[in-house]
Amino acid sequence: MAEDTVDASLIEWEDGVDLVLGISVDRTPAQIWPHLTDPRLVDVWFAGFDRDADGPGEGDTLRFTFDDEPVPGELLSVRSPEDDPEEAHILVEIDGIGRLGVTLRGEAGGGADGEETGSVSTRISLAHTIADPDTEPDVIRTVVEQVGPVWETHLRLLAAELAHEAGDASASFDVPEADLMARYADLAAELG
Repeated sequence: MAEDTVDASLIEWEDGVDLVLGISVDRTPAQIWPHLTDPRLVDVWFAGFDRDADGPGEGDTLRFTFDDEPVPGELLSVRSPEDDPEEAHILVEIDGIGRLGVTLRGEAGGGADGEETGSVSTRISLAHTIADPDTEPDVIRTVVEQVGPVWETHLRLLAAELAHEAGDASASFDVPEADLMARYADLAAELG
């Protein structure tokens, strides 16, 4: 793994507020892509699903399973590593959760002294639109505190799975729950 640190931020834009988390991993976007599109691999780090079509395509209907209950979703946008080897993404709308996007952005690897090493890593960014523009700040703060630790845990599960797949059995992405709760309480407080 390039790094086991997850960055977290809040971004306000015309559709609302996004909670954005990111981590870098020593894998290419093409190596990560199946972990976003193969229902069996997605189930390892997020939730199982099935879909009406064979491959991911815009407008596909998805059915996720949360706590043994089916939850519908729709694939809003897809750009695979075949379409763009440097930046792939999936954007899905999940009933009861909202809009969730995952972007894979290829990065050139660098050494500790800033010199190019020739290795390739990928920045995985997970963005969850948590509020529309009219949502009260207190509600947004509460949502950030509740969902931030959950999304970071899912992203860390994905990074750990990728490390294991790459043969790095010693990689650890565990963070104490109290640390996660405190981190997202601090982030929520930034909303003013």
